[in-house]
Amino acid sequence: MKTRERFDLLETAIGHDAMLIEASAGTGKTFTIAFLVLRLLLERPELTIDRILVTTFTELATAELRGRIRERLREALAAFRGEQSTDELLLKLRANHRDHRTATTGLEAALVNFDEAPIYTIHGFCQRVLAERAFESATLFDAELLTNQRELLREIVDDFWRTHFYTGERLPALLALRGKITTKQLFTNIEELTKNPRLVVRPAKFRAYSDIAAEIAKTLSALRKDWGRERASLYDLFSQTDWAKGDHKDSAYMKLLLGHLELCLADESGSLEQLECIEKFATSAVHKNTRAGQQKPQHRVFARCEEIVGLTAELCAALRAEFFRYAREQLRARKLTRNVISYEDLLTRLDDALKGAGGDELAASIRGRYHVALIDEFQDTDPVQYSIFARIYRGSSAPVAFIGDPKQAIYAFRGADVFTYVNAARETPRKFTLTANWRSESRLVNAVNSIFSRQADAFLLDEIQFVPITPGAHADERPLLVRGKPEPPFHLWTSSEEEELPDRVASEIVRLLGSDATIGNDKLEPRHIAVLASTNAQAAGVQDALRARRVPTVLYSSANIFHSREAQELRDLLAAVVQPGNERLIRAALCTDSLGWTGNDLDEFSRDESRWETELLRFQQHHEIWRDRGFIQMLRQLASSHRVRQRLLSYPDGERRLTNFLHLAELLHTACVEHRLGMNGVLKWLGQQMQGTPSADREEHELRLESDEKAVRIITVHKSKGLEFDVVFCPFVWWNGATRAAFHDPDADWRLTLDLSDRDAHKAEREREALAENVRQFYVALTRAKHRCTMVWRAGEKPEKSACARLLGGGAQPEITNGADIMVAPLPDATAKSYASGPEQARSLQPRVFSGKIDRTWGISSFSKLISGREADHSFDEGLPVEHATSPTEGLPWQGIHAFPRGMRAGTCLHEIIEQVNFDRLTNAAEIVERKLRGYGIDGFEDVVMENVRALATLPLLDFTLAETKETTRIPELEFSYPINEFTSTKLGRVLGERVPLRIDRLQFSPVSGFMNGFIDLIFEHEERFYFIDWKSNWLGPDLRAYHAAAIAAEMQRNFYTLQLCLYSVALHRYLRVRKPSYDFEQHFGGAFYIFLRGIDPAQPSHGVHHQRLDRALVEQLSEVFD
Repeated sequence: MKTRERFDLLETAIGHDAMLIEASAGTGKTFTIAFLVLRLLLERPELTIDRILVTTFTELATAELRGRIRERLREALAAFRGEQSTDELLLKLRANHRDHRTATTGLEAALVNFDEAPIYTIHGFCQRVLAERAFESATLFDAELLTNQRELLREIVDDFWRTHFYTGERLPALLALRGKITTKQLFTNIEELTKNPRLVVRPAKFRAYSDIAAEIAKTLSALRKDWGRERASLYDLFSQTDWAKGDHKDSAYMKLLLGHLELCLADESGSLEQLECIEKFATSAVHKNTRAGQQKPQHRVFARCEEIVGLTAELCAALRAEFFRYAREQLRARKLTRNVISYEDLLTRLDDALKGAGGDELAASIRGRYHVALIDEFQDTDPVQYSIFARIYRGSSAPVAFIGDPKQAIYAFRGADVFTYVNAARETPRKFTLTANWRSESRLVNAVNSIFSRQADAFLLDEIQFVPITPGAHADERPLLVRGKPEPPFHLWTSSEEEELPDRVASEIVRLLGSDATIGNDKLEPRHIAVLASTNAQAAGVQDALRARRVPTVLYSSANIFHSREAQELRDLLAAVVQPGNERLIRAALCTDSLGWTGNDLDEFSRDESRWETELLRFQQHHEIWRDRGFIQMLRQLASSHRVRQRLLSYPDGERRLTNFLHLAELLHTACVEHRLGMNGVLKWLGQQMQGTPSADREEHELRLESDEKAVRIITVHKSKGLEFDVVFCPFVWWNGATRAAFHDPDADWRLTLDLSDRDAHKAEREREALAENVRQFYVALTRAKHRCTMVWRAGEKPEKSACARLLGGGAQPEITNGADIMVAPLPDATAKSYASGPEQARSLQPRVFSGKIDRTWGISSFSKLISGREADHSFDEGLPVEHATSPTEGLPWQGIHAFPRGMRAGTCLHEIIEQVNFDRLTNAAEIVERKLRGYGIDGFEDVVMENVRALATLPLLDFTLAETKETTRIPELEFSYPINEFTSTKLGRVLGERVPLRIDRLQFSPVSGFMNGFIDLIFEHEERFYFIDWKSNWLGPDLRAYHAAAIAAEMQRNFYTLQLCLYSVALHRYLRVRKPSYDFEQHFGGAFYIFLRGIDPAQPSHGVHHQRLDRALVEQLSEVFD
């Protein structure tokens, strides 16, 4: 491979084509990107900041890039303005550009317009392109973006499973399970498909699943006949097993398996355990377990079993192939039907659009918007992402830079494809590398160079070469000294046991912290140290060992919060609150660590009936608070009354426990709000998450960090990429990850390929790719340290399996010796016992004094805020708590809708039902009613509410009904905001006068300015007139007679609904004035309907309805008062 040129930040020409910049660990990739943006703005004055596209992979990286680029531009502007600067690069750049006025003008403009800088994630870029060019890309305007499509994936898996295994014969299903085809495995397969949409599945065609199943049944029938004839000879063969080895040598065990085989053949359905014996008696298995020098037994039954094993493998492969076809087809179809897209679809849709008819025009349009592209973290690209940028920029004069480090390509499990980088490198004409390490001490840089320079093909791919890096100019300004002296910066410990590693690492950390070590002028503290692990389990083991020595730690983990101990405890607590009469559940809750009772406490309280009753009453109170005020209020009260915070913090890992508890509380509260969960619904939802159902792997469900101040960081290698630490321990770098089922096929342009017919045929390729990935992880781990890195080399690892063994040897001792930069030593003994941190100096903190003035009259106002200072009126039902009614006829004397529960939650439930119902056709109304009532925990009222919905649809409103309006002429829940200026109740009273019945004397509010905000329940049009409706669920009495016109008018005045009517009339008037070009108030303004849902009857239209249309003069006067 041709050696890459060194990329010079000042001198290397950016050019007008594609270039690839390889940025090894610590060489300043983000710094380089920021400097490239600066150079582009200076060297090309016609280029503006909004034309330079910068993409990366995560929101966090995007924010960092945005901040670093902005800061670089600010520093450059100061330098070009002549301000003092010690930045040698900027001083040279200023000397190279003599026209400082033009440079200053350009940089000022870039900073002024920096919010328009297109610095996006790759998905964000694709989403914007698809939205801005919907026609060119054939994208639906209103498609919903799925932030998490796991529920859809699970649905597809479950449907496939039901189709194939819930009906039909049992035997093929058992054979599939025996072949490890489970819903869990299929879910993994469909996730792989979404991450790798261009995955090639081979062979393209299989025999039909049903045909193979039929042949298995036929072969089993033949096996039954053979068994009947040969049964005795098989028992004789395994009576004497001197010829055998392994399991087959155990005569008693083999006779047991023969019994299982007989059961399997006698019962056509069989079981998984019985089917295992067919594999044991296959010819290949028997011959494999025949001792060397012995004649390999031949038997008709063995041959039949071999046939079944082969057919089972074929059946499983065919089933997997059918699933991949089904999954691809169903993903497309269901997303199209539901008009949804996922983040992965953003990429594939843009790629497909660029490949399709009009793709050249679309590419030209994108280039016209983004004149330059800088692609960050390019080593983590995939075929679709590279295809997008290649089609946009390849062959054009627009500069595009691909920046990344293939040696750090470690995210294959997320869909990243290092072979795409390799292909791109081949196609990119100009290739460069960054050569200076700005992270690590010079001797540590030299040590890493020596390790990875030992083999020319250290990374196994010709296109990924290790180029020795030179230390930065200031590499040794702040050295690590131990007792005032330098030590070798790279320590290699030799070991053969994994179990002892956490304890030895913890001991060495304690020793190092107690050795008066310094970094520059700073004392070495726990916050300077990180331990890298390969798995979450390894990380947890290290944390336990450090905690045992009182070393503060923080664990960066991707473990799921619902798999934590606190999730189990919270479920026990909530179960007791939901059923406060169940003493068994209450005892279980009290014995959690969160409440802290012991067995002795329980025994003592159970003997004192009075004290025990007090405790039971507390749980009853928690139950009532949850019922009346909601989940989060209950949990706060429970945590306060039981001192949960203090109790959890008393444990050695108290900060972790409290963080988990609060995180779970937040997630449960969000679920309550989003899904309208009642008490049992919360318990059910929590149980589903703990069982690992699809939504349990969302990013927000990962364990959060407890405070990481002054703590040793424990983190996996994957999460450590892009980070740096002063001192790093890598005790598990010898560990080997699993080998993937797919491989990159050199005969198919290195596309990711899954061969279902014969996995062993490509075993060498798959193992080589796994080893290459391990080498890259090894490189990432060893390049995180700034001052010292300690790794463990384990004896006996195989070079073809382990990156550590490949680079350092796999014998009894590593193939590397002590030197000035590297110290090789046996794993040290665990001598250090406990860490004693020095006393902390208390800091005196003083709050800043705010001397400004806040305009408290300006803000967002609403009808509710205006009436918040009114005289108390307890007849306002919508603010009352829910009163529970068990059924229309039980518990209360009233009937029908009058017996429906009262209060805000019940009212909200009715509002949501009506909002979703389509009045001109009630085909799905029953399903909406049932779902909403169930979500709010209201049972027994489905028929009642459905009857109320029908009545509402056919209720006469003037000379028409809602059933006569069309869905396209209705807008539910329209939000409005219009400006108001020094609006007062006095001004309102002057305008309304005697024209509107409103007791202004009961309404007092301070002058308000800003915006009037609200939601109109429904706006609709009928025969060119526009009306609005406000639904009211107020309970006025036990039957229809309580809702006559006079009672409704009194309710309107008592609760200031007339004021609401005025505010909403102004909103509708202003809305129509803007949205309807030919708007005329007299012709188009229809007024308001206030409909009291409990008091309507189509046969008595005067009941339950208040209609009012303000005149034009009043509406316009009100509008002027607000202005």
